[in-house]
Amino acid sequence: MRLRALLNYKELPILYRHKVLSLIKSALERSDK
Repeated sequence: MRLRALLNYKELPILYRHKVLSLIKSALERSDK
């Protein structure tokens, strides 16, 4: 149970980072056009 919570805690920043990167990518693509 505790290990699962730790895994979720470690995965969350990765998912958040991925979301932020995709947002930045789309913003850069928009500014290029």
